Amino acid sequence: MMKKRLAFWIHILALIILVLIAKLSKLKNDNNIQSIVKYGNTHNKWVLPKVSEILKQSRFEETGPIDNYGWPGNPKKGFCADALKIAVRHASELRGIKLSGVNINGEMSIDQINIYFFDPDQFSEARNFEGNCTYTAFSNTIICDQSFLYQFQDIDFIEKHLKDYLLKEEELEDLLTNPRGDLRITIGMPSLISAHHVLIWALLHEIGHFAYDHKPISKFESLLAPETANQKSREMEKEADEFALTVLKESSKGTLTSVYIGLQNILAEQIALAVGAPGSKLPVQLYEFKDDIPLKQPIGTHPPLLIRCLNALIVFEPEIPNYLVKGSVYKKLKEQIKYIK
Repeated sequence: MMKKRLAFWIHILALIILVLIAKLSKLKNDNNIQSIVKYGNTHNKWVLPKVSEILKQSRFEETGPIDNYGWPGNPKKGFCADALKIAVRHASELRGIKLSGVNINGEMSIDQINIYFFDPDQFSEARNFEGNCTYTAFSNTIICDQSFLYQFQDIDFIEKHLKDYLLKEEELEDLLTNPRGDLRITIGMPSLISAHHVLIWALLHEIGHFAYDHKPISKFESLLAPETANQKSREMEKEADEFALTVLKESSKGTLTSVYIGLQNILAEQIALAVGAPGSKLPVQLYEFKDDIPLKQPIGTHPPLLIRCLNALIVFEPEIPNYLVKGSVYKKLKEQIKYIK
């Protein structure tokens, strides 16, 4: 009887210690984020996501893609403003609070969703967020590494193939509505626009984590119950993608499809990188790819980008026009992933 009581109190004491450690860890995390944001604002360390030079050309300023399509660094215009406004509304409803909007790279606000972009080469204090875009679970704050975002922009590659065919600004004015017939231009411009659209998926996904009040899985949870922690992580990722889908379905016409196409392109590139394909380009279509996909075991709070793209495509697929749907191809690709150390 004595041994049972002793074991019971040892168990209770262990739980109390774990709760205290978790609270101290959260306090340390919150203080760390506060200091990072304060330092970034004080020393002007925040950056904006890269925007295509083609889309920034003067003749596009008033009526072209910058206005029509927007981009995450320019939340007052185009599809980005539309999507973020809808995301704020849904997040407010789910959290039972009243948010006034989105704050990008400004002073931290308690009634807005705060989004900060940084360059890890110029901002060593934010290294903990390198290679990721993360909802920090503190004061509605999301911190994004621009190099992570750059992985799925591919702007330089697309521009390289377009610039020789777009010699004059005048040529751009009606390119989207009246393509010249050159396949490289016809495909290139929508791909360039998709590159910007996919950025909003990353932000909507992270706003989804905020909307559902997801708490980061601690190292202790992962150590004590790894399978439970993994399942919880998968459920949170799915909820965040479902939130993004809800917002995109209500957004400007064509935004969801453009995001979907962009994610397909990123997925193909990520698989090509994983298998060492020449030029990081798959020699076949995604639905034709049959080989194993070697992938390093994920470290940190988020799955690898390849997995994130696959998960999002699986969630988005039922809402996409039939001519773009690949059936069960994404689930099959997921089965082809072989984790390596």
